[in-house]
This record gives sequence, C-alpha cells and structure tokens, in this order.
Amino acid sequence: MKSPHDFDLRNYGPIFAELLQEERLNPLDAGEPNTGAKSTLTALTIEKAFAPNNIVDLEMARACLAGIWLHHNFLEESHQISQSIATSTGSYWHVLQR
Repeated sequence: MKSPHDFDLRNYGPIFAELLQEERLNPLDAGEPNTGAKSTLTALTIEKAFAPNNIVDLEMARACLAGIWLHHNFLEESHQISQSIATSTGSYWHVLQR
C-alpha cells in the first residue's frame, strides 16, 4: 500500500526526476563525481529546473540546485551555489559540503 509520504519523482518535475532516478548512496568522503550527469547539471538553470512552475522562493530554488549538484558528488559546484545563498538554508547546504 502506498503511503502519502512515499517519494514520488513526478512531484519534482521532469529534470529533477531524471537527475534523481538513479539511487545514489552518498559516500562518507568526497566520493567520485557522477560524470554522466555533469552535462545535464551544467545546462540546468533555475528556470529550466522548475518549469513550468513559477518560482516563489528564489533562495530555496537555488538551494535545490546546490542539493542536486551535491547529490551527484560535485562538491565545488554545490559549494559555489550554496555560498551565494545568504540564509540559514544556504548555510545548511554549505556545511554539508565539508
């Protein structure tokens, strides 16, 4: 039986669904970047990532981008994004990259 808390990729839009479909275990160290996802991540903008939805919280949208880069073990790229977010959410993502 499906729980309302089950993770459903369709809730995150087509681009995030594609980037999240592969189950990834985060290593305890920096790990190896998922080079297969790099071209998709590089082309990803906030507008593309959340289309066709309107972005109501730009800082949170940027945090999502930092998180997806981190999910694929691109620490430097994630760090650059999270460091530019001047909120507690940005600080949270920044701490995860250490």
